[in-house]
Amino acid sequence: MEPSDHLETFRFGNYLLDPQRRKLTREGNPVELGSRSFDLLVLLVRARGQIVSKNQILDEVWPNLIVDETNLRFQISRLRKELSQSSEPGEYIKSVAGRGYVFVAPVTAQSQPSNIEEARSSPESRTPIPTRVKLLFGREENLNRLHDLLLQARFVSIVGSAGMGKTTAAIELAHRLTERFGSNIFFVDLGLVGSSEAVLPAIAGAVSFSFASGDLLRGLVTSLERRQILLILDCCEHVLDAVSEVTATLVREAPSVFILATSREPLRALGENVYALPPLMLPEMNQQEITAAQAMLSPTVQLFMTRARECGFGGQLEDEDALALVHICHRLEGNPLAIELAASRVKMYGFSALLEVLDNRLFLSWPGLRHDPRHATLGAALDWSFALLSELEQRVLTRLSIFVGTFSLEAAVAVCRDLAEDQWTVARVIEELVDKSLLSTQHGSRALKYRLLDVTRIYAEVKLLESGERDHVAERHAGYFLGVLQELHTRIDRDPEDVLEAGLMGNVRAALEWCFSASGSKELGIELAAVASRLFIERGLMHDCVRWCQTALAALGEEAEPSKSALLLQLSLATSMMYSLGNVEAVGGVLDRGLQIAFALRDNDYALELLAGRNLYHTRRGEFADALKDAERFAALARKLENPKHLVTAEYILGIAYNLVGKQDLARKTLESGWVRGQMLGLRRLVYCGYDTILRTHISRVWTAWLCGFPEEAATLADQVLKASARDANPVTASIARLLVAQQILWSGDREWAQRVVDELMDIATTHDLRPYRSGGRLLQGKLLLAAGDVEGAIPVLGEALQSLRELRVTVLITPGARSYVECLATTGKTQEAEEILLPLIQSARSSPTYFLPELLRTRADLLVMQGRPDDEAESAYEEAIAQARDDGALAWELRATKALARHLVSIGNKARAQAILQDVCSRFAERTRSRDLAEAEQLLADLAG
Repeated sequence: MEPSDHLETFRFGNYLLDPQRRKLTREGNPVELGSRSFDLLVLLVRARGQIVSKNQILDEVWPNLIVDETNLRFQISRLRKELSQSSEPGEYIKSVAGRGYVFVAPVTAQSQPSNIEEARSSPESRTPIPTRVKLLFGREENLNRLHDLLLQARFVSIVGSAGMGKTTAAIELAHRLTERFGSNIFFVDLGLVGSSEAVLPAIAGAVSFSFASGDLLRGLVTSLERRQILLILDCCEHVLDAVSEVTATLVREAPSVFILATSREPLRALGENVYALPPLMLPEMNQQEITAAQAMLSPTVQLFMTRARECGFGGQLEDEDALALVHICHRLEGNPLAIELAASRVKMYGFSALLEVLDNRLFLSWPGLRHDPRHATLGAALDWSFALLSELEQRVLTRLSIFVGTFSLEAAVAVCRDLAEDQWTVARVIEELVDKSLLSTQHGSRALKYRLLDVTRIYAEVKLLESGERDHVAERHAGYFLGVLQELHTRIDRDPEDVLEAGLMGNVRAALEWCFSASGSKELGIELAAVASRLFIERGLMHDCVRWCQTALAALGEEAEPSKSALLLQLSLATSMMYSLGNVEAVGGVLDRGLQIAFALRDNDYALELLAGRNLYHTRRGEFADALKDAERFAALARKLENPKHLVTAEYILGIAYNLVGKQDLARKTLESGWVRGQMLGLRRLVYCGYDTILRTHISRVWTAWLCGFPEEAATLADQVLKASARDANPVTASIARLLVAQQILWSGDREWAQRVVDELMDIATTHDLRPYRSGGRLLQGKLLLAAGDVEGAIPVLGEALQSLRELRVTVLITPGARSYVECLATTGKTQEAEEILLPLIQSARSSPTYFLPELLRTRADLLVMQGRPDDEAESAYEEAIAQARDDGALAWELRATKALARHLVSIGNKARAQAILQDVCSRFAERTRSRDLAEAEQLLADLAG
């Protein structure tokens, strides 16, 4: 339908429906509907009394999705319940047997002016805080106290028994604090984590903190210490020690962080202020008679009646039932969850019979959990609710406790399919459990998701253990997610949103925990760990990846036959170790074992990726000759396979290696050839071992352009790399680009540009605790101080950065940094100390080729001059540096060494030779700008000519 200057809205009863703005209001107040429910309502209302078939609804409300009619019936049921809350009674949606549904209420269409562009361009903002409940009863005083306590003390834990409404109170308080904290409120559902080890990664992920290596807690503190945020940690009771450590550290060292936690018991953390959330206020029981109006003054009764109406109870509270309801509320001790569970059954039993059912039950403590009186009432409520289910409903509910977080209908059917004749029976049971408030629903972007309330899940877990079925159900659960990941494995690069599904990570971890437990299936665990490893890397969960790859490989055993799972485990282990532990020797061993398996299986694709991984590993260690050998092996295999993508990748990797070993002309030729072919193939990303080879290639093109004497081209390419990396949300990618491009910008002498890029690098690396890149940025800060003439300031900065880089084994940055440190020492008169550092660097560079040897030789010559050594000795050293640069095809290094020699010649009176050598090298530059060295050389020539 073409947009017009007017919007069409629809009024029925006391509702106003605005399809284009996607709003439904009742008496002017917004009504919250899920996206599917809203689309369904719009479709029915626009039909204006005409029957809409089920097929038409499925096609229009669930386009491009295969769903069953249970989803449709569920949405119709939810719509009816929502619309029934109107103060104007009447039927809105009617079922027509065998045909579909019809909207039967009178509808009036209205038209109003609208800014169409504004409507199009203003998507609904998203908040990290879960949706607040529409009506909150009896908590105003509690919320006011919590509000004041949190702002005063910064760290508050809401403590209470299961079902007391701790999470609801925390969410409501968070919404009330949005004016103070804005979008800096982060909700972390720790109910999704299965162990203490997962607490820190969960918190880091919630605050968008990407972790690469080092101390995760220290990195998180560094990231948050200057940010004012409200961090909500929900459901802490099963990971108390881990949460206590994190919160105590944050409160002590991040003074602008406010923490609101919910738990069944205090965290016992330093700085914690415990707020015991009491039960809802109960109605008075000191009288034998009470009217409905009197009872309704109690928030407990208000909650009960509201929930009863939501569950289909159509009547009002009558005087004769008021006393029974008061007794029910007291019997349930004002526990909100227990009250809601009881209210969901009043339609079936009525008030008096419901009270009788409760009174006839023997209240038990929760079996299998802590024997704490606080759990007795809720345990009884859940036990009673469970007893009201059919046998099939009980078994389905019990099995659903195997899930962590949200799950789909497909997943539920997978673990319960053997309980019923067909999957539709299971689907119908799921729908019944939703109606009975034992399952909650979440409307995702693609499909409806389900979730057990945490307390219900814990209760059902106990029942599952008692049934003796847990291992059987856990095996079905693990098998299902193995299939999910196997499918994702083929699509992970094309559709990364699939791996971001909230419930996926928790369920995969839980499945792995069971597989490698004493009663689990190690064979299934090995397969699952292998396919899950790629998911962990994609999500940046390197420590998870290391843990499960090592566990699976240990279960597999060293003597196991080569397999695809073992191959994938070795590759993923090497990748995750490289980023979490650094470039340690063990990484090389893992890569070698992976290659042996790949060749044994004749799996050339994995062999290529492992060779690319070895190339990257040796590059990061500064072992450029070995990196070149890896690149040559990659190229040989690629030529054998004759795959265009592999051939282009081979040129990329070879070009990078040629650049680093000092073969600049060959590097430039190879890189540019590969770049053109890659553009023709439309290649956008080539990720090997977590690194985008296209980004590496682009950066290498920047370096080779500058080294070969094309400073203007290098500046243009550098700008392109920085802009491209800015579009990539991955902080590691952004850091790599800025670190290596800033180095080239410093070579060119553009200190202002380099300073801006280094500042960006430090912001990113500090925020995400990327220690190698923060240390690299610190190294560049030292070089900037040196370039600005602040030698005394540069020395401690360079020394600190070099020490950190040595610890991290980031050897590729150490040699250039050490050369700058030598220059600082020599400038301050410490020439002997400088020589002791420089000579081993030169010796190493002679034995292992490097692009940086000409610079080391030039620095050696500078040092000889500073030491007052014979002129011919210094001149010979300069000439060696020039000859090495010329052999390497590094015109930029040749210019720098020639300029230094010319100044030395001028100082000893040989101006003619100085002028001749400068004219020769300057004449070979085709581009005259964007090079400080060239500008200084030309100025020296002008001075000599004058």
